[in-house]
Amino acid sequence: MSDDQPTKKIQIHFKPLPKQVECLKYLKDDTTRFILYGGSKGSGKSRLGCSWLILNCLQYPSTRWMMGRARLQDLYKTTFQTFQQIVKEWGLEDIVQINFQRNIITFKGYESQIFMLDLYPDPSDLEYNNMSGLELTGAFIDELSDIDHKAFEIIKTLIRYRLKEYGLTPKILMASNPCQGWPFDLIYKPWEEGRLPSDYQFVQAFTADNTYLGEDYVKQLGTMEEGSQKERLLHGSWYYASNENELFDRDAVTQSFYNQRKTFDNNWYISCDVADLGEDYTVIVLWQGWHIVSVEKLRVDQVELASRIKALMSLFHVPVRNVIFDANGSGAAMPTLVRGSVRYIPHMRALKEEKYKTIKAQLMYNFARHFKQADISFGLEYNDDVVKELCAYKKRIKNDIHDVSLKQEVKNYLKRSPDTADALYMRSYFDYRPSTGGGFSIIN
Repeated sequence: MSDDQPTKKIQIHFKPLPKQVECLKYLKDDTTRFILYGGSKGSGKSRLGCSWLILNCLQYPSTRWMMGRARLQDLYKTTFQTFQQIVKEWGLEDIVQINFQRNIITFKGYESQIFMLDLYPDPSDLEYNNMSGLELTGAFIDELSDIDHKAFEIIKTLIRYRLKEYGLTPKILMASNPCQGWPFDLIYKPWEEGRLPSDYQFVQAFTADNTYLGEDYVKQLGTMEEGSQKERLLHGSWYYASNENELFDRDAVTQSFYNQRKTFDNNWYISCDVADLGEDYTVIVLWQGWHIVSVEKLRVDQVELASRIKALMSLFHVPVRNVIFDANGSGAAMPTLVRGSVRYIPHMRALKEEKYKTIKAQLMYNFARHFKQADISFGLEYNDDVVKELCAYKKRIKNDIHDVSLKQEVKNYLKRSPDTADALYMRSYFDYRPSTGGGFSIIN
């Protein structure tokens, strides 16, 4: 410990919940290396992780720890806020120093550090080589379901710093709400079936286990709509039942706002849903590959709209054959005003004789698959209205023919028009378009 260690005596008032005590036992034993603390919202996951990191930094001077999430900006908005709250409660403000430029927390006088890391894969560094030289004493990963399994495997190789000196066992503490990804397959399912390896442990916690939560918060969670999200976040179910009629995976659509583009595609596209006269909005979506560069909602006439489209085409070098309009109703004249663009009519038959009732159903199902594959990324802030619009469309299957909800049904449900969703899904058309040809295209 260095000479500038604070002289005042530190008294930590840490009263962990029973489930947190169970988890802490695994964090102190000599056998367990990987612990998943998983369950409902409000079950004390982030608080446990932050408390564990702080206690370790004080108990083991000159050690290095990691606090990680898929997105650093989300870590600062959530996990880090919990960390700061604990620092204040425990009276450690004079000890804890934060370098926001380097994303490092240092404990003055103890010289222990916590590295705050962004664990989302960089397209230019899919092997996480940026972490290869890092040596850690231990790690806490919040919202485990948001990171790639490869990131977890890389972090496992980093836990080696000063372990022998302090007689420590490598430990990674993970926190997650129930999910259907790799944490389910690697940890939850084997735990449930009694075949979890001895160096792994799972602690399931529920909202009701957290006696520090206020009644209002618990009641608020109880007001969630019935469905998979309530099963996950309130009841802590890892088998939350997705409605068999769901077309778009809500989690995948939500995650698309945080995805980084998979590839830097130089093909640009514009998809446009034209509003009926006097109602709704016209929506223009600018794409680079499957990356959404911008979404514009306008109330303009057709001439003004054509002028705006042409300006975007010029600015971003969008070929006219990569511009598509919903030519049903008010949009019928747009391919004439923007000659060479695609004239799309939603109720026409599906392409390539696939078993869809209409081309709209065909493109919608294809668009939903792109979300599931994490192909789509938004260059915009999270917008819950967009998520709601897409998820309002449901599957309709009859006699093995696939269809989707009628637009009027969706409008009735949302109490507004799904203008943005209708502009977005048309991007799927370019998956089906022949590689040759061009000019004025009519889908029929």
